[in-house]
Amino acid sequence: MTSHGQIIHNINIIQLKNISNVCISFEGSPLVGLMGVNGSGKSTILHALACVYKPIEEQQTNYKFTRYFPPTCHFDWSESEFCITHTYHEKNQPYERKEKTYKKGDRWTIYERRPERYVRFIEIKTCVPVIETETKGLRIEYGTTIREDAVDREICAKAGYILNKNYDNLYLHEYGAKAIVGVKDKSTQYSALTMGAGEQRVFAILDAVFKIPRNNALILIDEIDLLMHPEALRRLIEVLYDRAKDKCHQIIFTSHSLEL
Repeated sequence: MTSHGQIIHNINIIQLKNISNVCISFEGSPLVGLMGVNGSGKSTILHALACVYKPIEEQQTNYKFTRYFPPTCHFDWSESEFCITHTYHEKNQPYERKEKTYKKGDRWTIYERRPERYVRFIEIKTCVPVIETETKGLRIEYGTTIREDAVDREICAKAGYILNKNYDNLYLHEYGAKAIVGVKDKSTQYSALTMGAGEQRVFAILDAVFKIPRNNALILIDEIDLLMHPEALRRLIEVLYDRAKDKCHQIIFTSHSLEL
């Protein structure tokens, strides 16, 4: 048993997309990687885990099964069924190794009956470079604010360690309805619009993980190795492990990386 107030010990999948009769344990470390070939169901497992909890007040995203398992003309997922074994607290009362089943008949398990936990899913779409989402071809003017609280300074330092850079400051650039990260490296200041794709994703992951407002969160990262140099990936894993251990988070990621 870990020091987590909340933890998923395992997931037992009866049937979920192309996965059947599989039990996966998440015990032994606050940081767990799901490794496998393409099409083996790694992302499907993350999608299921994202949906098993009801969001708490500070959490902006309510992950729902219909988002990741929408009925199509080929499949309605009506035979889907899996269960988790988890430990949690409710009204200061601990509940250890309780089972919770999720299944779809005409519809998925009623959402309000889900247990409550802060969940953050860092999806593959965070790999898309900001510049590739800009299609106007016009000059971009943005307002700049320095990010200088203690967590921002820590993110800046950790990103520098991971990417072997000497970042002096971290910035927020806002234009229209968009807000993007920016940095200053020695005498050069630049935004995510001119960042490398891997550099941008490191900041996206660190922002998501370090800005979580409470302990015992479930953090899911799809394809953690995408865009990453092997040495940077090793350092990212090290940083995430330390953060998960310090804050009693549970981080589960997928990867194809042979280095990992």
